[in-house]
Amino acid sequence: MVNANNITKLVDELKSLLDGYRSYGQIVVDAIDALDRLRCFVVDGKFSEAGKIADNLASQANFYRDFVPDIAEKTDNIQKALHSVT
Repeated sequence: MVNANNITKLVDELKSLLDGYRSYGQIVVDAIDALDRLRCFVVDGKFSEAGKIADNLASQANFYRDFVPDIAEKTDNIQKALHSVT
């Protein structure tokens, strides 16, 4: 069973991983900011809004999937978790 705590944990893990890529540019900083917004929506129980952000992040991660598979996988996990509660 997926709940808000599980999703916030996934978000925190991805954010921590992305932190190491900050020097790669604005796209990473924007993704971290989006994760912060996503996390707030999850905490507030606004899973639909969080899902939209997760869908956008997953779409952006698709381009980099072969280069950073761990980030893509974590993004996919967040997206799946959110879709399972909405």
